[in-house]
Amino acid sequence: GVNIDDESLHVIAQKADGAMRDALTIFDQTVAFCGTDVKYEEVLKNLNVLDYDYSFNLVDAFLSGDYGSALLKFDEILSKGFNALHFCAALSSHFRDLMVTKNGGLDALLELPDSLKARYVEQASRCSLKFLYDALSITSACEAGYKQAVNPRLHIEFALMKLSFLMKAPDASRPVVEAAKVAAGAVRKAETAGSATEPATSVTEPVEVAKVIGAGVLSNVTSA
Repeated sequence: GVNIDDESLHVIAQKADGAMRDALTIFDQTVAFCGTDVKYEEVLKNLNVLDYDYSFNLVDAFLSGDYGSALLKFDEILSKGFNALHFCAALSSHFRDLMVTKNGGLDALLELPDSLKARYVEQASRCSLKFLYDALSITSACEAGYKQAVNPRLHIEFALMKLSFLMKAPDASRPVVEAAKVAAGAVRKAETAGSATEPATSVTEPVEVAKVIGAGVLSNVTSA
C-alpha cells in the first residue's frame, strides 16, 4: 500500500550499504516520516542525502570552466548542513560512475536506477576519458588530505578550482600583457610630448620599455 519510486528505493539501499535489515528499517522510518505516498525530495531530506543534481550541475560547471558557479554551489551545499567530506566523496563516486558509463561493457558495475542511467550516458558523452581520470585523481587526493587540512573549506574549494581548470586553464600571462600595454601607452605619450619641445631627442622604443616593465611585473608575481 506504499507508493514509492525507484530513485527513492535506490537512495534507501545506498544508505543501508548492503544490509537488508538496515534497508527495511530505513524504509519503515521513511514511510513513518513521509506517509504512504513517498516523494523523492522528502526521502533526500529525511535521510540527509545529496541530490544527484548537484553532481551533474557541478560537472557541467567544470566542463565550461566556470569555477564561480562551482564555488557557489558548494556554499549552497554547506548552508544546507551537508558534511563537506561526504560531499567530496559523492563527487568522487559521480566521476567513477561517469567513467564506468563511458565504457559500454561495464553496465554491471553501475548501481543506478534506470531513470538516472540516461543522464549519466548523456553527460559521459561530453567528457573525455582523460578529464574524468584527472578529475577523479583530484577528488580522491582531496578526500585523502581533508582531515590534515588547516582550512578544510579552502582545501575543497581549491580542488573545485583545479577541476574547473582541467578543460580551461587560467591565463597567467594576462597581467603581464596588460602592464605592457599600459607601459607602451605611457611611452607614446612621453614621445609625443618630447617631440613637441625637443625634436632632436630620441625616446626609448615603447616595445622595449613594455618588455622591461612586463618582465618586472612577472618577476613580482612569481616571487609573491
